[in-house]
Amino acid sequence: MSMEQLIDLFELADKYDVEVLRKYIDRAFYRLATHHLDAFRANSKHQNTFYECIARTCGPGALQAADNRLQSTVIQLCCEYCRPLFRDWRFLQLYNEGELFDEKQAIALLQLDKRIRSNNYYGIQSSKLDRLWKYPRITRRDWDTKTRNMFGLFNDGRFSDITICIGGGLKIFAHKAVPASYSTCFQKKLERTPSIDSIDLGIKGSHAAMKAFLKDFYMTDTYSESECSVQFYADLYLLATHLGREDIAPFYLDRFSALLSKEPFTYDYIACLETNCGPVYSRYSESTLSEVVFQQVLHRVRSLRESRDYPPSYFARALQCGTVFNGRFAARFASEVLSSLVMEVQRT
Repeated sequence: MSMEQLIDLFELADKYDVEVLRKYIDRAFYRLATHHLDAFRANSKHQNTFYECIARTCGPGALQAADNRLQSTVIQLCCEYCRPLFRDWRFLQLYNEGELFDEKQAIALLQLDKRIRSNNYYGIQSSKLDRLWKYPRITRRDWDTKTRNMFGLFNDGRFSDITICIGGGLKIFAHKAVPASYSTCFQKKLERTPSIDSIDLGIKGSHAAMKAFLKDFYMTDTYSESECSVQFYADLYLLATHLGREDIAPFYLDRFSALLSKEPFTYDYIACLETNCGPVYSRYSESTLSEVVFQQVLHRVRSLRESRDYPPSYFARALQCGTVFNGRFAARFASEVLSSLVMEVQRT
């Protein structure tokens, strides 16, 4: 019996709600598809009829079954055999033409990819209690190869199905399934208007940071090049919090804090204080960044109390001019300094 015949039987079993038969067909399909894909992996010239099965179960014209276990199995197989599939021009052609996956299944494929790369693969397996076998483990090397392929798609117009405008007339060629699989914000936008082919971020900030932020969707590891500035990570953090990337925002915040702690008390450092904690409102003022900056400067002031350079001249002048802190932070800073003085007097 062929894979397509098994799909026909599954549709009948779904129509007449025969649970036992659906389970049996799902298992049989997995065995047959695995055998077929193993042969295809060994010889790429082997006729691959699995693509028709993908289209029938997960494509835009697929029958919407009440039981989606066969769809899940097909997605699982795509992940397991990603290397031979992603190297096959016919797979890429059919995918680019939108014949293999509807948007929901494409997003599911990317989400499963994300869970596998975060070492939750066995958790996925154990949830399928009706399986009588274990799926082969996907190695880190397999996914490193896939990641390189994914990164190669960044800002590549050949397979793009959406453009993301980042301001200044700049556009990034993207793929709906990629941002939707990581960002709740993108997912909601695409669910509301699935046919949309362009999104304007509508957020002020560095164009370089916006491009780096979008690039992170296609990377295994986060963007952490050494030449990134404190302000660069501040922009990345705001983008992550505004655009629903809760997974990566803490990383940007940690990098921001680490780089800020290494900054000397110079005009650039004072400018950073004024931007985040100063009396002039900025888009950073209401974010977590302002509190991080304030705690950093408090720590520095405490550690410099025994130094001859205390307070640093740049900092002292800025404090006198009232440009470093807004009213809220100025009051807290004064309270902290006063408390330190009281404790010092009490010790002597």
